[in-house]
Amino acid sequence: MPQTSDTSRPTRIVIDHDQLGRNLNALQAAAPDARMMPILKANAYGHGLLPVAQTMEACGVEDLGVAYLEEALKLRAAGVESRILV
Repeated sequence: MPQTSDTSRPTRIVIDHDQLGRNLNALQAAAPDARMMPILKANAYGHGLLPVAQTMEACGVEDLGVAYLEEALKLRAAGVESRILV
């Protein structure tokens, strides 16, 4: 049986990290007394664990949530300093 390439789903996603930061700032403005803890499990829902964590830190987030210890260790190894809840 011949091999086929998976071109039936040419889906891609482009993450605008500037817009991601603006979205976070809008949430912070709407709830100024709340602490924000972005949940970055599953590779930040497919958006890239490390780049999203770095964007969140650049916006002043102090807490991040992940599902697995391995995700937390990957963030720490990459220099992420926010508190991480597993």
